[in-house]
Formats: sequence, structure tokens, C-alpha cells
Amino acid sequence: MILFDSDVLAIYHFFTHDSRYSVTKDCLENMKGEPFATTIYNILELAGILASGGKGDLGEKIVSTYLNAADMKVLFPKTRFPSEEVFWEESTRGVMEIIKRGVRYGDAKIVWLAEMHEVSRIITWNTRHFNGKTSIPVMTPEEWERAGNL
Repeated sequence: MILFDSDVLAIYHFFTHDSRYSVTKDCLENMKGEPFATTIYNILELAGILASGGKGDLGEKIVSTYLNAADMKVLFPKTRFPSEEVFWEESTRGVMEIIKRGVRYGDAKIVWLAEMHEVSRIITWNTRHFNGKTSIPVMTPEEWERAGNL
């Protein structure tokens, strides 16, 4: 399963005048082979982008749209814990282990879920946030396209 980071989704949905829009659109719309996903944290980040622009209702709608989408899986923390306290203790520990690799909190939550769900690749324009900090291969949409995956 391939995981798309927030920046790729933000360019696709909101920043259509960005110079990277065309390759981002091709990457998302012409994905071959593996199924693809994003995390609940990525979707909430998209909602935050909209809300900071005064479009909180649209942010809520995009969350709902992704949660109900048939073509993209939204990854959540696996929660087989006996209590809320144990869940928060374990999730904090897991995210902290990734933070110690030099990953900022927001990205650490994404890496935590990506590793938990054993995704095969992370697609992001911010490869420097992830390269060398996870065993999961990381590439840009442009690199994905050049590798012949579109």
C-alpha cells in the first residue's frame, strides 16, 4: 500500500496553480498496481488548511469525503488496547520513538501509522522530512512518475 502525504493531497485539491500540480494530479489519478492510502492525521491537516482560510465547513466535508471514499484507505492507529490510558501511553511511546529519529511531531504521527500498517512507500514532496528516518522508501510524485509507475 502506498501512502500519500498531506502536501501531495493539498496540491491536488487546493493549490492547482502550483508548478507541481500536473505531476501530482497524474500521480494520484493514474496510480497503477498497489492500493493507496493516507492517514487520519493527513486528512485532519487538510481540514486545518481549509479552516485557517476561513473554510472550516469545507474542511469538515473533506474529512467526511475521505473517510467514505472507496478508492483511498484512511489509516488509523490500531487500537486493541484494554483502556484509553493504555492506548495513549502506547501511542505516545510509539510516536516518541519516531520523534527521537529527528522527525517533527506531525510527521512522526504519519510515520508511526505508516510503519504500523506496513505501507510499501511514502509519496511526498517533502522527502527530507522522512528520508533516513524510516525504513519505508520515500519518493516524490515526480520520482514515482520517472520510475514508470504512471
